[in-house]
Amino acid sequence: MGDAVGDAVGDAVGDAVIKVEWNGPYRVSHIRHFTDWLGEEIPLPERAELCRCGQSRTKPFCDGSHAAANFSGEKDPKRIRWLGRCLPKCRRTIRSAWLHG
Repeated sequence: MGDAVGDAVGDAVGDAVIKVEWNGPYRVSHIRHFTDWLGEEIPLPERAELCRCGQSRTKPFCDGSHAAANFSGEKDPKRIRWLGRCLPKCRRTIRSAWLHG
């Protein structure tokens, strides 16, 4: 599926690990609890690939559709940058902008 380009979560004790595949899925392992949007637990094998392109017919799992869809994992230059470091002031600003258009 490609080379992993980063580890998002995990440590030496064997906790959850998420790896982002270049132009492909998230590879996850050691996930203890995985739930759907209703909060219902979804059985997850020790290692799994999760869809990142939105095209998979087996969501949330990857079925390889990203290849046919020419999915790109590149960041959109017009994206809103993560503002987590400026909280709580930014939260008020973001909330105000969202509420008031």
